[in-house]
Amino acid sequence: MKQNLLKALAKGGVGALGRRVTKDKIISAMTSSGKSGVVGGIIDGFLGSAEAVKLYKLEYIDEKTGAKHAANEAACGFFTATAGTLGTTVAALAIGSMGPTALVVGMGASVGARWFYRNNSSSILPDLDSEIPLGEEEEKDLENLMNVMKQMGVNIPENELREAKEDETPNSLW
Repeated sequence: MKQNLLKALAKGGVGALGRRVTKDKIISAMTSSGKSGVVGGIIDGFLGSAEAVKLYKLEYIDEKTGAKHAANEAACGFFTATAGTLGTTVAALAIGSMGPTALVVGMGASVGARWFYRNNSSSILPDLDSEIPLGEEEEKDLENLMNVMKQMGVNIPENELREAKEDETPNSLW
């Protein structure tokens, strides 16, 4: 079947491929892509919501920002899953079988769609890599620790102590 398709493409070009792909196959591809897009949107929307709830509880974002982030993640999931499924389906129709090539084309479409979406949508969340503000009590603890360390003759810069505070491994200073 592949050789017939390749011969048809060589002789008739895109028109031959168009005749091979029927209206029913196109509608079926769009329907399955839409369904997988909905599933991708639900999954990414759920994960974005969980992330937003966590950041809201830590008081890094407000409710409005959390809702925007969850919606943005859901849209990205929809776009990515739809592109991946459509890419796989179109490749399978063109090749004639659902083999590794069709799956690689689908994965490429999915990754490309995510890259495109991330580069063309504005970031909702604040820069979480910047310095994390400490609470009033934590600031006092940090100040007391710095004073004790100075009395002991240990000189550690404040930014290193703040980084140690952020690190919650069992061997951390806090």
